[in-house]
Amino acid sequence: MRRTLLVVALAAALLVAGCSGSETATQTTEGTTQPEPSVTETPTDSPSNDSSPNVDLVENPQEFSWLTDGGVNETGLFITHARTVNNESSYTTRATNRREALDGDGETVTRYRLQASADQGRAKIVVNRSVRTDSQTSVDNTTEYRELVDGSDTVYIRTAVDGNVEYGTESEPARNFSTLYRQSTGFDLTFLAMQFEFTYDRQTERNGRTLYRLTSDSVTADSDLDDSVSNFSAMVLVDRRGVVRSLEYSFDSTTDDTPFRTTYTFETTGLGSTTVERPGWLEQARQ
Repeated sequence: MRRTLLVVALAAALLVAGCSGSETATQTTEGTTQPEPSVTETPTDSPSNDSSPNVDLVENPQEFSWLTDGGVNETGLFITHARTVNNESSYTTRATNRREALDGDGETVTRYRLQASADQGRAKIVVNRSVRTDSQTSVDNTTEYRELVDGSDTVYIRTAVDGNVEYGTESEPARNFSTLYRQSTGFDLTFLAMQFEFTYDRQTERNGRTLYRLTSDSVTADSDLDDSVSNFSAMVLVDRRGVVRSLEYSFDSTTDDTPFRTTYTFETTGLGSTTVERPGWLEQARQ
């Protein structure tokens, strides 16, 4: 029931929140564009280029609506996150999911990056995936770039599988630009909220920004994680406005007698300052 209520509440929040843009080429604080990441990249902290000032409006974190005497209200926190990000003119999100066989026989890593700009009417999504076994490694990369031109919403796609590149287009996609912008701010976070019980840890600083640290080492009573899962750990960094700037979780599990470690990281950056550049391959996709 708790999971159902959370999903319904998040969906409602995302539908009523303001519209905005989409993702991929990241921007440094100097305004130059970084290259799209390779599957071997390790995400690192970078200075924030958000346009919002870092003013600590709440001296006492207990005054936050998502923090109560009974603990962290995960539903309230992620609704606040979604609404705040949706009301910005642009944003960037990044996520990395890694599933590693602890006996060393294999690993699957998926890296996702979205840049969205409502002001530009552009979005770009990059997904890099690598699968390593004891005998081989396969790599595939997919980039989706979309822009609104005279009300027309077109997605341009570039896929590269083990070095073989293909291009394609999709006119008037089922999930339009506005829906993409709203949904991408919140649904990546629901797994964390549905599985883990958080407590407030402490106030901290990162890149000159005041953040509030939430941690968990236990799961909810109705978690989807089964009895084969152990060694839970989760952490969230939230800013004064309720934006989830960073989250991570990990756990161990067993499949067919093989032990695995799953880790996931997610971050939100570039609120109001993300710029989405057209990819160099756009004309090839248009042909």
